[in-house]
Amino acid sequence: MSRAAVATTGGEPRAPDGRAAAEARCTLLVPTYNRPDMLRRQVDYLCRSAAAAVFVLDSSEDTAAEANAAAVARHATARYVRFDRTQPVFAKFADGLARVETPFCMIVPDDDFVQADRIGTMVETLDEDPAAAASIGLSFEFHADGSGIHLLDLLYGEMDWLQRRPVERVTALVSRYEALTYAMYRTEVAAEAFALAAGQDAILAQELLQAAVAVARGGVHRVPVFTHGRRAGSSLGYSRWHPLEWLAVDPEGLFRSYAAYRQALLGVLKQVEPQAEEGMLGRSLDLAHLAYLSPYLEPAVLLDAAGRDVERQGPVAVAEAAWDVWGGVRGSAPVGFLRRGGPLTRWLRRTARAGAWRYRLRSTPAWRRWKAAKVQDAAGTALPVYIHQELDAAVRELNACDALRDRATLAQALLRREHGYGGDGDVEC
Repeated sequence: MSRAAVATTGGEPRAPDGRAAAEARCTLLVPTYNRPDMLRRQVDYLCRSAAAAVFVLDSSEDTAAEANAAAVARHATARYVRFDRTQPVFAKFADGLARVETPFCMIVPDDDFVQADRIGTMVETLDEDPAAAASIGLSFEFHADGSGIHLLDLLYGEMDWLQRRPVERVTALVSRYEALTYAMYRTEVAAEAFALAAGQDAILAQELLQAAVAVARGGVHRVPVFTHGRRAGSSLGYSRWHPLEWLAVDPEGLFRSYAAYRQALLGVLKQVEPQAEEGMLGRSLDLAHLAYLSPYLEPAVLLDAAGRDVERQGPVAVAEAAWDVWGGVRGSAPVGFLRRGGPLTRWLRRTARAGAWRYRLRSTPAWRRWKAAKVQDAAGTALPVYIHQELDAAVRELNACDALRDRATLAQALLRREHGYGGDGDVEC
């Protein structure tokens, strides 16, 4: 563990009653780095909206860290731990999780959104199935600027992982991947999964291993309501974060990393399926991960990358070219992978042509979005929330009726998260 300082907290704790009793058995870990304004809004929103404990994991420089500690100290249900700026993100997650004292936990980055009144729902879902490792709802992508808040598209929501055998859950996860980093976990499962993931040498291997270990340990339930919002473009900037980027820049490194990743995951599967033959488990893992890679193994992409000089052009330029070629191939061919419109694919389809390294919010015509709600600030200025057609269509395709009915509540909560408005607002949907 890293050396860390715990801040003193102040303020009045919330009394647990009703759904708050479930929330009180959960800790929300909030990683942050040099974004004191976002961190303050996040902590204020979480502490005022839920009875869960809030645990801030801060890697900021001195000035931002001082502001962050002061923001946390305003709330009795919040704790603060400071980490070295150089500590890798998954190592920070693992360290924080090792300190959690509640039976359930969830990671909520400082720039993301969690629907506070669904925290108890995710906990209760795990209460109903003691064998389950985690629960997660529908997650969406959003963008906030001076014109309002835009709910853009569904990111994840199509899958759950409840197969009987652990290896079946793992292969189902990997072959049609949906991220589980920000699910509601049983704390002992999360602590093991993130500790193992922290030992990997790349962000992609860490994310995949964390999710795979969790589903190996137990099923993951999908709650059919909105629970999470991811800010558009927030995860770009890492290297070795996506298979296409990694294949184009350093294919040898990808396969070398896979060997260590495979060994760690196989070790967990042998524990949970001791009767299974190791060779068959390994074969299942290898084939599932080939299925995961297969959409990015386009000959045009690989040959273009092979003809580029990474040392002379730089890894960013080579990765950007790979995204451009992949976007052109996928955009011009009637490929089932794109027609199916999986969650990752929808995001990639919007960003590939522009290049993942220069993400920009696409322009959506006014007729393809509509105002869901507006809330007035103290000066009487109304800030609208827009629901874009892609999000509405994706949710309807899933037949998630509760999520559709929940849009106005979601819009109001997100406004409070972003701007600290206290009123319920003028709901227009």
